[in-house]
Amino acid sequence: MLKKSSLLLAFDLILVFSSVFFILANMHTRRELEESKRGFYSEEASYLVCEETVDRETLRGILSGGEWMPGALFKKNLEMDADTRGIFYSGKIEIPPLLSGRFFTPEESRGNERKALIGARFRKDLYQEDGKQYIEILGEPFEVIGILGSAQPTRLDNMQWIPLETAVELTGVSGRYAADGISETAVENNTKLLRTIMEEDRTMRKTGGQNALQGLHKWGDLDIIEKIYLSIVCVFVLNMILAGNYWMRRKNQKVQVEKLLGLSAVSVICSIYSDFLAVAGTSFLIVGAAAVCLTLFGLVGAIDILEYCLCCGFFLLAEMLIIGVRMAIYILRTRIVPKRM
Repeated sequence: MLKKSSLLLAFDLILVFSSVFFILANMHTRRELEESKRGFYSEEASYLVCEETVDRETLRGILSGGEWMPGALFKKNLEMDADTRGIFYSGKIEIPPLLSGRFFTPEESRGNERKALIGARFRKDLYQEDGKQYIEILGEPFEVIGILGSAQPTRLDNMQWIPLETAVELTGVSGRYAADGISETAVENNTKLLRTIMEEDRTMRKTGGQNALQGLHKWGDLDIIEKIYLSIVCVFVLNMILAGNYWMRRKNQKVQVEKLLGLSAVSVICSIYSDFLAVAGTSFLIVGAAAVCLTLFGLVGAIDILEYCLCCGFFLLAEMLIIGVRMAIYILRTRIVPKRM
């Protein structure tokens, strides 16, 4: 039967692990919403307009040339009633969230196969043929390889992505483009290459005053949220100090008995930590199971597992340090030695 101190410690750790999960899920959702406002382009993305005088071979030569750095190029606004885009990419890029299926391979984005990624809104337009799902885009049948979207509604629900070569084949080279990538250097380099055949999309430019106001508003929002997160972390630390101290006080009798039996200080510490890790492991499994269920049912967005484990590990190490200090103080104060026979 679990003692009251162990139950209290377990409850404290469950609260900490759960709060870490919801904070990370909230941060992930905020990032998705910010990306959604930008159309799922990065902040470094540049916008260009291509005129009708450019031919397909010229564009293909730039994209397949050795000077093109890892990044993506989108052809925008292919249809009036849907946010349909053509995409080409090479190297590593930020892949949008998917509800099911997979993303384009680099080879598929370079080719002209009739394959597509669609938002959840277009699921009703799917039809089956030879065991595969298809949808009509630009008057042509496309095999659907993935469904764009996340736990909360975003602009992805209204998007359709197809290979850039196919988009150019069906709609021509002229139109609006967005050059994007993981690094600012790559975006700048690729934009410079594209400017040899394209011009800057001036409709996307904003005045300095608007940008300055948006920057202040954005940083103000981030500052408030960071203060909230910092306050929660401080509450966690205080709560863990109190819970760890109470749990260790209840373990003092065990420490005294083990010292009387002649166990070394190292053995006593290992014994206490094994009890702590048993409680911590059980708490982590309970929260992990609940988090998986919430994610599977779409109640919260998926989070980075490694990031979550690192955050939880930080709090566990902090709690272990608190317990270790409390235990060391008790051992040094009591200085109990085995009685001679």
